[in-house]
Amino acid sequence: MIEKGTEAVGLGGLTGQPHLFVEPETSPAHRNNMIAHRRICPDCLSAYKRSVGGRQAALKRGHPWGRGAWPAAIYHAEPTRKCRKHHMQSLSDSSARRAGLARATPKWADRAAIKVVYDQCAETTQRTGIRHEVDHIVPLKGKRVCGLHVHWNLRVITRAENGAKSNRY
Repeated sequence: MIEKGTEAVGLGGLTGQPHLFVEPETSPAHRNNMIAHRRICPDCLSAYKRSVGGRQAALKRGHPWGRGAWPAAIYHAEPTRKCRKHHMQSLSDSSARRAGLARATPKWADRAAIKVVYDQCAETTQRTGIRHEVDHIVPLKGKRVCGLHVHWNLRVITRAENGAKSNRY
């Protein structure tokens, strides 16, 4: 094992030519590579674009935003698509959705029939090439009425139709 700050000679890649190994933590090339491969968190970017500072920056430059013109705060080095804060928020939101579905599913519901509807949705999406979603005819959290997560309250519709319907009955 190479100690930090030490160097060793070895054969490199496809060429077989000797090259110098340097501990990645101390290598300037490694640091530059990490900076170049930082990710932009889409939620942080959206918040920046809505902020006063983001709008002023776009006006000052005379054209809309573009790659390389973002403040350092929206970049992250996490292995996930989003920064740690927004990744954890997404996980929390999805677990809350699953918990809501569990609460809206009665014990007597036919889970096999529910699974058939979700399988039909996946099959329809694959067959047509248009994204389909499973819609609750009576929404689980409506303004006037709340539906159940049972197979007769489910239908397969396109994503656009589901988005237009939103939470209405």
